[in-house]
This record gives sequence, structure tokens and C-alpha cells, in this order.
Amino acid sequence: MITQKRRKFDYYFAIVAIAASISLASPMLPLIPKAYAHAFVIGSDPSPSQSLPTPPSKVVVHLSEPVDIHYSSIKVLDAGGKEIDMKDDHYVNGDHTALSVTLPPGIKDGIYTVSTKMLSETDGHVTENAFVFGVGQAAIPTAIANGGNGQSSQLYLPEAFARFPTLVGQVIVVGGAFATLWLWKPVTKIDWFSGAIKEMRRMIDKRIAILMIIGSGILIASDFGMIYAEAKSLDVGIVDA
Repeated sequence: MITQKRRKFDYYFAIVAIAASISLASPMLPLIPKAYAHAFVIGSDPSPSQSLPTPPSKVVVHLSEPVDIHYSSIKVLDAGGKEIDMKDDHYVNGDHTALSVTLPPGIKDGIYTVSTKMLSETDGHVTENAFVFGVGQAAIPTAIANGGNGQSSQLYLPEAFARFPTLVGQVIVVGGAFATLWLWKPVTKIDWFSGAIKEMRRMIDKRIAILMIIGSGILIASDFGMIYAEAKSLDVGIVDA
């Protein structure tokens, strides 16, 4: 009877110890590096809604952070939606926060739309932006001019779902490490208490080890999931992602 009660106590004590360690580790989550700022367009030439008396030779956009040119693009479209740029996206003087695309000489008067899609080198997020500029006597509608430019950050659901297990795995692994290094280590320095819970500690250590192995497995699986999701969002191979 006593043995059964002790086993039951040991079992619940293990659960409480693990839960406590995870709870104590939870406040550390905000310390996990996060990038809140994506690669947004912060300036351009021509600027949004600008009317130019003569055709520009290129379009330049300036970004809030470095972008990967292999998965980023600038498209200049005419009023009919046809792309008229030379499709030669390139960094400006090697600056990864400035991209440019060349325009053919002597483009006609009219309103042109600049559409950008940028992949941040910092956080791997994709942002999109669009604005217009006019050439010659073309008048930009007031509604468009007042609207300025529109920017958005793509939320790719498979990637978002793949990130969640990463947080779970981090909590488990960090919690297990916390329990092992800072919960049990001080206890072992108390001779009489250490001897009293010797068998119990072995059981709890074993369960914490199993929990950390599970957490590590979740982290690895989630990492592969995020790589696959990013590859799908960019329409490239897994190796390229």
C-alpha cells in the first residue's frame, strides 16, 4: 500500500516538476530572436504618384532591409497590364537594400504601375508593394494619388503552421534543461534530501530525458517543415530554399 502511494506520489511529483520547469522557461520565449520588420519599400525613384515630364531610364526601389535578388523582383506594367521593363533586376552599386530595373528608351506617355515582390535576407519573409507614376501629360487619378502605395507581408499558412511546433519544441527542450541544471542540481547539494529522493530523481531524470528527446525531434521535424513550406512559397526546390 505504501509502495503504491509512493509510486503515485513520485508520478505526480514528476509531472509537477516538469510542468514547473516548462512554466519557468516560458518567459524565456520572448528572448528567442524574432524579426518583426520585413523588407518594405521605404523609397523609390520615381516616387509613388510622381508625374515625370520625360520618360525615366530605370526604376529604383529602396528597402528597409537587405533582400535576396534571386527571389525578388521589380515589374513595371503599362496601362494594359503588360510588363515593359527589361527584366534585368539588379542591386544598386552592390547595395542589397536597393534594387533597380532598366526601362526601354522612350516609353510612351501614360500611367505605369510598379509592382515589387521582395524576399528578406534577414527574416525570410516575402513582402509585396505596388505604386504608380505618370509620364508626360498623363494625369494620375486623385483616388490613386491619395492612396500612395500599398504594401503587404504575405502570410503563408503552411509556414505559419510549421513554426508553431518549433516553439513547442523549444519550450520542451529549454524546460528540460532548466529542470536538470537548475532544479535538481541544487537539490543534490543537500545530503539528507538528496538521499531521500535518490530513486525518485532517477525516475524523473529519465522522464525529463525522454521529454527532451521528444522536444528535439519536434524541433528537427519543424525545421524541415519550414524549409519545405518556404520552398513551396518561393516555387523553388528544397535545396534552393
